[in-house]
Amino acid sequence: MRLDDYGVARVGAFLSSDEAREIADVRLPGVGEVVYRGLPLACFSVNGRPQHIVPSPITGEIVEVNNALIDTKPGTWHNPCREGWIARIRPENVEEDLAACRTRHVIVAIDNERAGKRQAIELMDLGCSADVAVSPGTTFEAIKRNESSLVLIDAASFGNDGPKMVENINEKFAKAKVVVVADPDSRWEAEYRAHKIFYYAVKPLTNTELIDVLNSAFGAAIEPAPEIAPAGKLPNRVSKVSITNRHSQEVNLLVSGEALLNNKGVGLQLRNLIFSENYPITFTLGARRFDAIDLIREANVCDRILVLEARDTGKVPGAVTVIQGCEALKGMSGSEYGIKTLMIQPNGEESGELVFDARTSRAVAEFIINEMASK
Repeated sequence: MRLDDYGVARVGAFLSSDEAREIADVRLPGVGEVVYRGLPLACFSVNGRPQHIVPSPITGEIVEVNNALIDTKPGTWHNPCREGWIARIRPENVEEDLAACRTRHVIVAIDNERAGKRQAIELMDLGCSADVAVSPGTTFEAIKRNESSLVLIDAASFGNDGPKMVENINEKFAKAKVVVVADPDSRWEAEYRAHKIFYYAVKPLTNTELIDVLNSAFGAAIEPAPEIAPAGKLPNRVSKVSITNRHSQEVNLLVSGEALLNNKGVGLQLRNLIFSENYPITFTLGARRFDAIDLIREANVCDRILVLEARDTGKVPGAVTVIQGCEALKGMSGSEYGIKTLMIQPNGEESGELVFDARTSRAVAEFIINEMASK
């Protein structure tokens, strides 16, 4: 993500070289859509594998989309902050979003400041933040400011002091990862390899190799989607979730149809989150559709209502659309009853079940619980 002079964020996705070569079936958001931090921004498939969902790092309105990504050469995705950007987003609260983002920080340790700045610009085009350090001392100071940095050390710049520099980094900064870039015939190779290093690269360090190093260093591990066995003969669908939030409000989540399952996907993640927050809770099992009479009856016995619907809106799977009121009230103002609808794009299966990869299911569940917990 990179902010321009007008406060608009240019957002992209960081992919490995293999993913960028095999990308297909790209689905992008539309101009005017509102996206939410952590929820899906775009998706694509890679070599026939399940959809890869790209989360948005910020909340805001889409003001421009890079439609060239749909039919351009795969290599375009290599530069997420230049030609590989996905969308430009006008953020609602950029300070809050930036504080929540995990930064990919790289320290370029090299004695040639001009060469270091060129490397830093390349790294920023790849979505990283970067510092240049021209000595062991300035390198240590830069790591102190961000201990989870990737330290890119030019072996020729530090000569005999280089291996000792790596030893000191390992002793003082356990979270830092060290990459050594050396000449093919470097006489310090054995000494460097004797210490714990993340990667040893032989010059020239190509852009593709650098991308794969960054992906390995900063990429999140793929989590298996959690699932538990159904509870005997009890219904597996959830029709209603009721909590009392921290503001002493009773909030009811009414689930339309068969969208929410008790044992996997968004339903399981939502249940686990509510339990972890120790909210007083009631789960009502069984699929159901709520009409206007049901909604008004529910509104009379609680403080707020959220209606959850799985509906094909043509958006990225897992994308959420927030609507004040509810369609079932047929033109009546749902706001007077404290009703809000959360419309979620399902995966495409006919069942409309809200089951995604683990990260997306958790993000959608977190969005729902945040809505229930708000005042």
